[in-house]
Amino acid sequence: MSGLQLDPANGHSLQVVRFAGELDILALDLRSQRTAERVLGEQQWTAIQAFLAERTASPSSHLIVVSSIPVVHLNFATAERALQLLPWRQDLEDDLRDQWESKARQEERARLFTTLLDHAATTETRVSIVSGDVHVGAWGQIVSRRPEHLLDGETEAVIHQLTSSAIVYRPRGRSRSRGCARSPTRALRRCLR
Repeated sequence: MSGLQLDPANGHSLQVVRFAGELDILALDLRSQRTAERVLGEQQWTAIQAFLAERTASPSSHLIVVSSIPVVHLNFATAERALQLLPWRQDLEDDLRDQWESKARQEERARLFTTLLDHAATTETRVSIVSGDVHVGAWGQIVSRRPEHLLDGETEAVIHQLTSSAIVYRPRGRSRSRGCARSPTRALRRCLR
C-alpha cells in the first residue's frame, strides 16, 4: 500500500492510496477551492490529470473516486430558480448550489464524467464513485455509449456511484432502494448486482 498527498502547500490536498495493483483510491478535496461557479480549481484538475496519467502506466483493476458531494444526484434546478422569488433565500440557496448538479457546474460535472470514462477505457479498469453529504443513501450510474468509452463487446460503459450517509430515512413504499437503507452490507450486494 502506498499513499500520496498532492500539493497541500498550495491550499488543497488530493489523497491517493494504491493497494498493489488491486485497488486505487482517489479522494478529492471539494472544499478548499470551491466557488459558486466551480467545485474544483484548475490546480486540482491538473493534479487529477497528473495522477491519472501516472496511473495509466501501472493501473490497478479498480479505481474508487471519493467525492464528498454526489456526482449523480437529484437535479434541483427548478428549486434554484424558484428561490429567486424569496427574500430570505440565502441559506436554502447555498445548500441547493452546493452540489455537482447545480446549473452553474454542469460543464465541470461533464468534464469529470468524460475524464473518468476516458481513463476507464484507456486503462481497461473499473471506476466507481463513493460519496455522501446528503441525508439519504443512494445508488446512481453514469452511462456512456460513446465508442471511445466502450471496450470490446460492450454496448455501454458504466461508472457506479454509491452514496452513503450517517442519516438515512426509511423509504416509503416498495422500491429497490428499500433494502439499501436497512443494511450497508446488504446494500452493496443488492444495489451493485
